[in-house]
Amino acid sequence: MSVSEDLRKFYSKMVTEVTDLVLHPDDLGNKVNDLVEDVIASEVHPEIDEWMGRQFFPGFRAKTAEFCFENWSPKKGDVLVASFMKTGTHWVREIVRQLFYQHDKELVDVTKKIGFFFAYLESGLPCKFDVVDDLPFPRRIFGSHMPAELINVEKYVANGVKIIYVYRNPKDQLVSFFHFMQSMQFQDTQKWQQIFPSNWNKFYDSFTNGEQPIGLEKGQTYVDHILSWYKHYNNDSVLFVKYEDLKKDPHSMISRIANFAEVDVTKDDVTAIVENTSFKKMKENADKEETAAQSGEKMLTIFRNGKTGGWKDYFTVAQSEKMDRMFQKLDGTDIFFNYE
Repeated sequence: MSVSEDLRKFYSKMVTEVTDLVLHPDDLGNKVNDLVEDVIASEVHPEIDEWMGRQFFPGFRAKTAEFCFENWSPKKGDVLVASFMKTGTHWVREIVRQLFYQHDKELVDVTKKIGFFFAYLESGLPCKFDVVDDLPFPRRIFGSHMPAELINVEKYVANGVKIIYVYRNPKDQLVSFFHFMQSMQFQDTQKWQQIFPSNWNKFYDSFTNGEQPIGLEKGQTYVDHILSWYKHYNNDSVLFVKYEDLKKDPHSMISRIANFAEVDVTKDDVTAIVENTSFKKMKENADKEETAAQSGEKMLTIFRNGKTGGWKDYFTVAQSEKMDRMFQKLDGTDIFFNYE
């Protein structure tokens, strides 16, 4: 795959920082090189994969999602943070990481190296799970943007996995997603501009019409993602977390997440995690670029402003009303949004 030498070094580091941690490095063989080539391909020259009638976000792998569903088994104690894009996945994953490891400085430092490529179920090649399963971590945190139908929820629950579903008001989500897509490093700019326009009004139309490849069926949007997971709302192994509640009362929400994940914490523990996972602190950490994973976060503007209500600077009245109508599908559920 043809890319600049600097970019190749960056993506190689993103992979090798993790593969260097495995307990049995001799078992990896050529997998490290295969993973490096795949992350370059998926990030610079992505394709749109399809599985079970769903078009995946550029760079996510249908064959990896299928392997994960059919062949891979998570372990008891694992946590999966499931969500739609730009709804707080990274934030909640970091909260869980702090809950797991805040009293073990070595693990806090080492687990910073686990970026999206290894953490997200649908990213990378299936062989990445040989790496993931050989890492010396007592508990692991995964992420996914897939709808519930593409994740073997029954298997996960039976294996003792805890699933956290994060959701956010769809208007701020869309503005955040719009900015996120402008930071992507795709080289075939013209091709991707047609799918993810840089003009706000065109982007809004393509998204709300269900034209973008975001892991759903054509014609579906964020509300359908929520409904796919809402089928598991009353499952004791699934916790729904609202982004805006986490911003408004982080102490209570983090305590709730800790209880759900079966982590004993003191008030001082929670206070420390609130500070360490604040938007300001996480952005500062990403800016330090201590690991390739953090450099990737900075490059993709994972942290823009994290505020609630910024959608008002983008949405017209008509756009706001259209989205309100779209989300009437949630009438009769326990899902409600805070827009300011």
